[in-house]
Amino acid sequence: MAKKSKGTLIRWSALVLILLGFIAFIVLDRQHDRSMTEVATVNGKPIYLYELEREVKNYYDQIGGTQRITDDNIDDLRVAVMDMLVEQKVVLLDAAKKGYVANIEEIDKSITDQKGQTQSQAEWEAFLSSWGFTEASFKQYMIEMYTVDKYPETQWNIPEVTEEMLYAEYLKRKETSPNLVYEETKDFIKTTMEIDLELQTSQAWYKALEESSKIKILDKRVLGRKAFAAEDYKAAISYYSKARKAEPKDAYIDVTIAKAYSALGDDAQFRKFFESAVKKDPNNTFVHMAFAKLLIEKGQNDEAAEEIRKSIAAADKTNMALLERIEEFTLQLEMNAEADQLDLMIRKLMMPSITSTTP
Repeated sequence: MAKKSKGTLIRWSALVLILLGFIAFIVLDRQHDRSMTEVATVNGKPIYLYELEREVKNYYDQIGGTQRITDDNIDDLRVAVMDMLVEQKVVLLDAAKKGYVANIEEIDKSITDQKGQTQSQAEWEAFLSSWGFTEASFKQYMIEMYTVDKYPETQWNIPEVTEEMLYAEYLKRKETSPNLVYEETKDFIKTTMEIDLELQTSQAWYKALEESSKIKILDKRVLGRKAFAAEDYKAAISYYSKARKAEPKDAYIDVTIAKAYSALGDDAQFRKFFESAVKKDPNNTFVHMAFAKLLIEKGQNDEAAEEIRKSIAAADKTNMALLERIEEFTLQLEMNAEADQLDLMIRKLMMPSITSTTP
């Protein structure tokens, strides 16, 4: 779990780097019915929409925001965050059941250190508010993250690497690397074996917890994305259509529905929902790019080129990664003038001294 948690669970001691770095989060009103919607339950205990959206925003910022995101990434990220929140809830419920008590002194010290990085009490309160926290709820959040990080280690029974196990592993590796010398490599081999044993033990521990838990995913976008990934496009359309009722202004829901209809060969519905997405967010570069990608797959390159021109017009001209992705489309479609235009934009970002007259 500890090794796995580095990729899936927020380590409590790193929260200052994560949270203070992304203070621009839009406040979630916890009293609003929608934000308090249950998106999943674990043994009857709810995970709320505001928790899911908060962590989606957190991870979105961590991976670079619009520097790296695509229309597909958005709900893939939502699925990954949901899996993380479920994992955390499973661990927290087991910790509560076993009577685990977090080290409050360590947590208080971490909070004091984080508070010390702000310039005033007002700035600290603004930070808490921007993430939908009060002083009390932030401390509870820190207690939970500490528990998620520290509690599992108290439950593992990791086998010790014996001399016999170590030598057997050495002989196994020597079969493919004949020049290995035991005395020179045994410490390294032991370390890798210890890491592997911890990973195996932690994963087996969590798997047993998960299998004994009653987990119910309720979020329609998560269910829809999982169905889409499994190529169950009819189910994906059903789930996303329900999500669309709750989020009628979200253009990305329409994009995914359009893609599902395209996969089913329903060109009329494909166009209907892509046109709806464009109407909802006409200056969204990613929507135009998604539309262009499917049009290219259908061999409708002239129409795809028009969507790429729209994506260029709407693009953030300071986003190099985005401009490079659009340029790939222009090259694929042999849009030479547009490719040159994008190439110049990219070169100017790399070397600001380049002027618009540079050939």
